[in-house]
Amino acid sequence: MPERRPDWIELVHVRAADGVRLDGALSPPQTADGISLPAVPSLADAAVIICLHGTGSNFYSARLLTELTRPFCLAGYWVLRGNTRGHDLAFPIDSARLGGSSYETVADCQHDIAAWMDWLDHQGVARILLLGHSLGGVKVLFAAARGLAPRLLERVIAVSPPRLAASFFAAGSRADEFQTDLTRAAALVDLGQQDTLLPIRFPMPYLLTAAGYLDKYGPQSRYDLLELVPQIPCPTLITYGARELRPGTAFFQVPEALQALGAAAPQLTCAVIAEADHQYTSVAADLAASILRWIGVG
Repeated sequence: MPERRPDWIELVHVRAADGVRLDGALSPPQTADGISLPAVPSLADAAVIICLHGTGSNFYSARLLTELTRPFCLAGYWVLRGNTRGHDLAFPIDSARLGGSSYETVADCQHDIAAWMDWLDHQGVARILLLGHSLGGVKVLFAAARGLAPRLLERVIAVSPPRLAASFFAAGSRADEFQTDLTRAAALVDLGQQDTLLPIRFPMPYLLTAAGYLDKYGPQSRYDLLELVPQIPCPTLITYGARELRPGTAFFQVPEALQALGAAAPQLTCAVIAEADHQYTSVAADLAASILRWIGVG
């Protein structure tokens, strides 16, 4: 590892167990005046917040993660903004595989998150808080529910995770669009054309393979956060922006459904940030303050 300066941000990378390279950026704690500590502390025995991007984004262009980094560092945390294999739209993993949001299987996030956590473990990190935005929020909930690194994982923070449940979409105001895209994807998979890219409309317009659509939005609903949250053993915070909870979205009435879990998820806290949209435009500081209060800092 290169020699560290007081004002550095270190670019780092890891490889997941199946060979996928993942890049990221590591930021140190800062003093109240916003500069790095005069003597950069060691990662040994430190607390780190891993921050994961949403669909089609990456560690350096995810504006919200950038805006959260400084207040977290000011609170004394290291921050690792890391890619998952769902970064950007498409990229070559090797000569036989493509990655990116158009080609990913969400469950593979376990390999990605494990790679980042293993790297931090080897640096001697004592505590990890796992944060994800949007689909990244679903990924951190999924990984935590699968029991990832319980010795290190202290808390989980999911910022605006969509509810990925076929029954939820089928009962929503955009059910016709959902059913049309689902039927097209299922037909292609049945024909053995699972890697065909579809220009889907629901829940948002982008290119996704037929198999990828069924993975995220199909009837198995393996990433339904209402099913995942009760399986998470550590304190969990889920936030939403008040302006993203409109009908026809993957967030409509989800805070109420989470709160209704009650005794099935005693470790859960759900918060709605006033005036916030899905990107927390102009209110990222409010989101950071809410997260830090929940952690018990500030």
